Amino acid sequence: MSPLPVNGCRTGDRIGSTGSNPGGQFYTGGIGRFDDGRIAEIFINGAKVGSAAEANAQDAAIVASLALQHGCPVGTIRHALARSGGSTGPLATLLGKVEP
Repeated sequence: MSPLPVNGCRTGDRIGSTGSNPGGQFYTGGIGRFDDGRIAEIFINGAKVGSAAEANAQDAAIVASLALQHGCPVGTIRHALARSGGSTGPLATLLGKVEP
């Protein structure tokens, strides 16, 4: 499957804190959108720059962005990230804030 075209004229949203996980990490994030309003890319940064936690969150955002650009629905990604007990990582938290 070919990726959907992502042009340079997307709108973007910066999300403040996506919250913290049980380990006490805090994250900020943002999204870029396709012209039709669907999420096209995701950006996540951690408060502890250069940490393994930040790298993992950024890697998750990159993989999710690629999935979105290849037509994967946001709901599918959110469902795949669902955990028993209700805890969520930074990507699932961000997606929950922009696509409730």
